[in-house]
Amino acid sequence: MKTLAFLLLLMLLAHVASSESAYCGRLDCWHDCIFKFYRYGVCVGSECQCRGKIGGGK
Repeated sequence: MKTLAFLLLLMLLAHVASSESAYCGRLDCWHDCIFKFYRYGVCVGSECQCRGKIGGGK
């Protein structure tokens, strides 16, 4: 029973985290950056930052 309660708590925390603009620690950040023509995304605090612009743009 404790395991079930723990899993429900984890799911609730994940939902709260994903509903905010801060979605770092997840593949979403990396995928978003790939679609914006960056090589990868990194998390700085709770903010997603794209790095390695493809195509030499500034």
